Amino acid sequence: MTVLQQPEDSLSEAYAFLDELPDSGSQEFLLARESQTTESLLGGEENTIYTFEKFVEDDEEVLELLRGRSLDVLENQVKSVVKNENKELAEYDISNRKKEDALLEFVVADKIQNFDRFEGLLETGATGESKFNPGHPPAFQAYRVVQGDKVRFAALQKFTQRQVLSDDDGVKLAFEEDSGDYDPFTGTVVSFLSRIDCFYFEGTVYILNATKFEDIFDYLYEYKDDANDVLTSVKNSDINIADFDRFVDSVKNDRRALRKMREIKQVGIYNDMTREEVEQIVEDFGISIDVEEGEGNEDWSIAIPDMRKKWDIIRLLNDDHLYSDLSKDRYQVYGKDNRS
Repeated sequence: MTVLQQPEDSLSEAYAFLDELPDSGSQEFLLARESQTTESLLGGEENTIYTFEKFVEDDEEVLELLRGRSLDVLENQVKSVVKNENKELAEYDISNRKKEDALLEFVVADKIQNFDRFEGLLETGATGESKFNPGHPPAFQAYRVVQGDKVRFAALQKFTQRQVLSDDDGVKLAFEEDSGDYDPFTGTVVSFLSRIDCFYFEGTVYILNATKFEDIFDYLYEYKDDANDVLTSVKNSDINIADFDRFVDSVKNDRRALRKMREIKQVGIYNDMTREEVEQIVEDFGISIDVEEGEGNEDWSIAIPDMRKKWDIIRLLNDDHLYSDLSKDRYQVYGKDNRS
């Protein structure tokens, strides 16, 4: 069992570990492939389970070049966050996206939902081997340091198509710095570990790119589960939203809206809102939605003139309309810090 340190201490140790990488450790590259999946609640979406294959290359010189270059990237990026005194260390939370302060986020690995799906990343036993195939790219790449039977450090980078440049992407020219000339060449170019999106050290994951971290660890599926809970409750409540299915689809395909669903769930006022309260807020704050007489069994409904206006309903559900006792002005806010 790993004894967790304070995040600040563990972060400094991570940099020291990379800076003095012991010869006894081995450096490995892994390719994460999507494997079997499990169904979640909203719209038939699925959580991904990964298999991890060790990246192999016949040319040892290529591997050595990769190890050296990757270590440089890791040291520089980890050092930049360790030395940046302007970045506050904070536990990962979706509400951090709206904060003005620069944050370095972290999360204890065991708190990541279904972290056992990534157990192959931290297991040193037998694993498959694979070469990089641009036609069958991985979901993400990992660089890890193994000492004995323990993975001490692992850096992850989400794969993007920008890492592959083929002949279909136009003319490729190599620039010769000494002569200033360009040398055309053909073939497919693959970029490995040019940056890291997050890294694991001693039981904690540090996040350098929150969006890519969320993609790697399937946080969007969690937010879709939150959205499913909220929207199902809204559908069964006294609140009626006209063209409800289109509203659901629009939320489902909007990362920002999905994140907001967790806040709405935590605020939890949507089950108790009445028509009178909705009409009052629409009138007082000049919101671009309409309250209309309903159809069929519905007494009333909230009509959205344009799905781009869905944010007015989202902020209505999140209680994002405030009145100032000082200025007597009314505000639709984009983030709140509850002080009550």
